[in-house]
Amino acid sequence: MDYSIGEFSKRTGLGIHTLRYYEQENLILPARNNNNRRRYREADLAWIDFIKRLKATGMPIKKIKQYAALRAAGNDRVQLSSQK
Repeated sequence: MDYSIGEFSKRTGLGIHTLRYYEQENLILPARNNNNRRRYREADLAWIDFIKRLKATGMPIKKIKQYAALRAAGNDRVQLSSQK
C-alpha cells in the first residue's frame, strides 16, 4: 500500500512541512508517481517511526542524517562519528 503526503502525515503524526523538511535533509526519500507526487510506502512508515525514536533519545538531526546516509548506502555496520 502507498500513501499520499496527507495520508502519510496522518499515519505518522508528523506535519506535511516536517515531512518535506525530512525529504530536503535526505532523511526520507519517497517514491514519485507519474504526476511527480510523493508516494510513501509501509517501509517509509517504519523508517519514520525509527527516526522518531532516535529524536526521542535526543539525537540531533545532523547525527540522524549521518545514520540515514549510511543506511541508504547499505552499510550493515553503522558507526557515527563523534564530531559535532
